[in-house]
Amino acid sequence: MRAEYDHCMISRRAVAEWAHGTNPGHVTMQTTPYARGPLASASRACGSRRSASGFTNAAGRSAVAILVMALGSALARADGPDETPVASLDAIERLAAEDRHGEAMSTARRLLAEKPGETAAYYGLGRSLLCLERAAEAARAFDAFIAANPAAAPRQWERGIALYYAGRFDEGARQFELYQTYHDQDVENSVWRFLCMAAAGQGDAARRSMLPISDDRRVPMMAIYDLFRGSGAEADVWRAVEGGDPDPPTRAARMFYARLYVGLYLDATGRRDEARKHLLAADEQHATTTGINRTMWHVAHLHANRLRAARPNIIFVLADDLGYGDLGCYGQHRIRTPHLDRMAAEGMRFTNFYAGSTVCAPSRCALMTGYHMGHARIRGNSKDNLRPDDVTVAELLKNAGYATGLFGKWGLGHEGSDGVPTRRGFDAFFGYLDQHHAHNYYPAFLMRGEQRVVLPNVVPGDGEFGGGVATEKREYSHDRIMREAMAFIEGHRDQPFFLYLALTIPHANNEAGNAGMEVPDLGEYAGRDWPAPQKAHAAMISRMDADIGRMFRLLARFGIDDRTIVFFSSDNGPHREGGNNPDFNDSNGPLRGIKRDLTEGGIRVPLLARWPGRVASGSTNVWTGAFWDVMPTFAELAGASGAPADIDGLSFAPTLLGTGTQPNHESLYWAFFERGGAQAVRIGAWKGVLQPMSSPLRLYDLDSDVAEEHDVAGDHPEIVERARRVMAESHRPSERWNFPSNAPKR
Repeated sequence: MRAEYDHCMISRRAVAEWAHGTNPGHVTMQTTPYARGPLASASRACGSRRSASGFTNAAGRSAVAILVMALGSALARADGPDETPVASLDAIERLAAEDRHGEAMSTARRLLAEKPGETAAYYGLGRSLLCLERAAEAARAFDAFIAANPAAAPRQWERGIALYYAGRFDEGARQFELYQTYHDQDVENSVWRFLCMAAAGQGDAARRSMLPISDDRRVPMMAIYDLFRGSGAEADVWRAVEGGDPDPPTRAARMFYARLYVGLYLDATGRRDEARKHLLAADEQHATTTGINRTMWHVAHLHANRLRAARPNIIFVLADDLGYGDLGCYGQHRIRTPHLDRMAAEGMRFTNFYAGSTVCAPSRCALMTGYHMGHARIRGNSKDNLRPDDVTVAELLKNAGYATGLFGKWGLGHEGSDGVPTRRGFDAFFGYLDQHHAHNYYPAFLMRGEQRVVLPNVVPGDGEFGGGVATEKREYSHDRIMREAMAFIEGHRDQPFFLYLALTIPHANNEAGNAGMEVPDLGEYAGRDWPAPQKAHAAMISRMDADIGRMFRLLARFGIDDRTIVFFSSDNGPHREGGNNPDFNDSNGPLRGIKRDLTEGGIRVPLLARWPGRVASGSTNVWTGAFWDVMPTFAELAGASGAPADIDGLSFAPTLLGTGTQPNHESLYWAFFERGGAQAVRIGAWKGVLQPMSSPLRLYDLDSDVAEEHDVAGDHPEIVERARRVMAESHRPSERWNFPSNAPKR
């Protein structure tokens, strides 16, 4: 509808109107700067022969012919050869008309470098940058155009849009007010001023002071105007669409503008989920609908992408038994993890984040359901299954319109039960159901959904749930799981998705004894003078790191890197299994303890978060949280609802995004039901540990003693009593999970 871009059809009409006096002065508005060179010379030929009523003599009609021919000449060059253009205004125009905005941008910059006086190139530069979704740069280019051509300021409608998307809302509103002085019957102008004011927090004032429009004859523009000023409804817009010209292309164009502006209105008034539906539909429609102004094509795409980014794809990568000190970004010096280190440099690194438990299944239960070990369904490694009334984060996201996929190790439901992933919110699943099956990196089968997929490995006596040790190792499960996960990303790149990538690295195959660190090759560690299990342990971690790098490259290739938030963590501390010695490469870093301990080394885990442009790059955060915070965080990021009201988690989205007020936990709680039982709490910087349950409670000040070397319980009896009280209040008795009978009574 913006005539500047429909010049092949509309500008010729504008010339005729101007020539006949029905649209005085309108040619200047209706033609781009690139057509104005030939038009200017033709206009001079007209001289003063144009009267208020138009041209009435032969000379005047000849001048009109000259104008039309000049315009045609300027526009016909769009059919020229497809080659690197000479830097000129005509070349910029041709490339923009073909939606080759990257080339148009480069050509405009080259022209400005070669001929600084060709300031009209700033206009083309701004338009192409806007279409490339680089709004802040576009606004600066339009600023430069106006600085060089101040008389053109009232006509810069696109500048107002660029200012809106650049977040310069007050300036955008003023630009649309200025445009109104030039062209006062344009609903879109009034609507965009409203959008600028609403975005600046002046929504009520925007509605009260809508720029007056009385006669925009384009359907359904007046219905859209009434919607924005509060005198109409969405239904009126749809009725206007249906009641106009029945010609299919014309109706399709009306539908595009209705979807675009109804979506923008709903977004501005806080109804984002409804807005998303309309704007995504407009975005999908624009490529197949004629009669749509090119700028508005790109506005629809830009705004739809912003809403897509507002609801990011979510990837949660979970390593298995990876220690706090196993990554370079957490202090590791001998095991190479360049891609995860880069993830930390490009995102946020948490230093006070905790797993749900000190072993596999309960930790994953906390992650999926939002409950700590005093309330969770599954509180220990077992053959227990989630039940139909257990709500998972996958269910919340699926109900919010996300495609959901789990690839790797589940551990919360077995074959034939209601706890399998595809009955607990995941559209797709490939991997291991049972944690003991997941010990074996060369299994005889993996699961796709609820069906077994036979692998070429030979595993004698693998039993009902799988497991064992392969005698013929032909397909490494981690590699297959990664391929399936990458295919999921590729298949769902055009819609919001949640990928739970629950890798088994670097867990040991416990059934293989000291040869339990299974990996196809030792890579760069083959020549190290290390024990064989340590070479394999390091090779597993570096293999996983390389796959994380491949995943990031895939996101970038599909253009979804900046609308995908990726998390990386581990389910508990490092293990001493399969021949691995966690002390050899200092897997727990500065912390005390390993897997199955409730000291920091058993439960404090790495957490990295990366979302370009949204999560502060290179940042380190000391906020204290745990796996049960994942559900409310993902729900907030995705705009999802339905989490149980009594979950233990808090959303840490404010911390990730640097917005709003971050709530804090009064305490964190863990329980462990093996080896005599154990409980632990964290209250601020205080850490209380009962392990085993029959022992006295130990108290540590983590601010000064992160290694938990100095028990200060004797110095702070009031804190000890508080820790005992929190332990008692946090534990909900369970028929399935009980502490030893010799545990002290409270």
